[in-house]
Amino acid sequence: MTRRDHRDRPEGPCRGRTAPSCDEGLLPLLHAQRGLLNAQLADPANAAVNVVMTLDITGDLDIETYNEAIGRTLEEFDTFRLRLCLRDGDWFQHCPPSRARPAEVLDVRAEADPVAAAERHFARLDEQAFDLVGGGELFRVQIVRVADRHAIVYFAAHHLACDGYAATWSQLRVAEVYRALVNGTEVPPAAVRPLADLLVATRPDPVDVEFWSDYLRGVGPRLSLSSNRSRPAARPHVASRCVPGGFAVLRAVGDRPRWFTAGLALVTLQLAHLLEATEVVVGFTTPGRTTPVERSTPAQLMNVVPLRVPVPPGVGLDATQHAIETELSRVRPHLTARPEDLVWHLPVGWRQARVYGPTFNALPPLVRLDLPGCDVVETIRSRGPVDDLMWTFHPRGHDLLVELRGNPHRYDATTVTGIHDELCRTVTALVEGGR
Repeated sequence: MTRRDHRDRPEGPCRGRTAPSCDEGLLPLLHAQRGLLNAQLADPANAAVNVVMTLDITGDLDIETYNEAIGRTLEEFDTFRLRLCLRDGDWFQHCPPSRARPAEVLDVRAEADPVAAAERHFARLDEQAFDLVGGGELFRVQIVRVADRHAIVYFAAHHLACDGYAATWSQLRVAEVYRALVNGTEVPPAAVRPLADLLVATRPDPVDVEFWSDYLRGVGPRLSLSSNRSRPAARPHVASRCVPGGFAVLRAVGDRPRWFTAGLALVTLQLAHLLEATEVVVGFTTPGRTTPVERSTPAQLMNVVPLRVPVPPGVGLDATQHAIETELSRVRPHLTARPEDLVWHLPVGWRQARVYGPTFNALPPLVRLDLPGCDVVETIRSRGPVDDLMWTFHPRGHDLLVELRGNPHRYDATTVTGIHDELCRTVTALVEGGR
């Protein structure tokens, strides 16, 4: 059985290039970072691996103070100061001190349509990949003034530096620091650990490799609705709709009211129908934070876990949710590696194989950012790469924002919209049925 070493660098435009070497504060790459690094090195211009969000802020925002709050948060969240470097032929990371003023402030108030001008600017930023090989920053933030009492803040980070959990956490911390600064009170201490506290080995535990080898053995060939194996794209097809009462009804499903497994059960049943399959291998996005240190350290710890879910003919939502809960309890102790990492430790035949099909991503209930004297609307522009299809469920009070993103190299917009509409109708039917 041939296996490939973790340190092997992929073929592609970066083959043979070098990054700056460094000696201070070197840290190994975490399991959840390795696959993202290899993907970016193989396609350096692809911005699909960036996490991007904007905050549309109306009101009396003190931009200078807000910028100070960003700077203080950068000092605390060292993952946003992360750089990569090479040493002895392998990749490491380090976190140099933050800059004094991290955000560039742009003023487009003189434009004929300032909001449109800001959007054009953001669209250009969306397409800009971070330079991993050059050892540059993996985080950027800009504040754009579109009116006297209206600003839009643009945040982008490479997914290698942070996951969605860390990105949301950082925004909450910036708001907390800002409130203290404008109110003239002491800034509360941040319950944040440095990246160095994550003493995680760079290779999967052999016990976990053995587990996943057995768990994935015999997986059928039809894991995806598409037969195309093209790379992720920076601009996926997106279908999105808010279903009134959707979150409340998912919380009422099954004996164990965990709404995210109920949502995953809905997606699994739909995929089983579309694939005409009695077993679905679906990717479940989980924060991968199983220890107190992991839960208090902002970093890239997200992991897409392959779940093998049996879907016998005629099975219902409750039974499917129960099957998913069972599978999660089986795989949870073995989350030391991303599937992209894992396949190099499996038999040669797996190297070009998928280990799961479409992905399900559950976001926490919406938390409004509290900036004194301001209204804030958060928009997620990108949550990272979409390899195939990715469902995202985002609670909005009692309602549920249902989003489906599809890789345009594999699906056309009409297909994505049709699949999305079908599942939204199912959620609506549950609500109308009183579930």
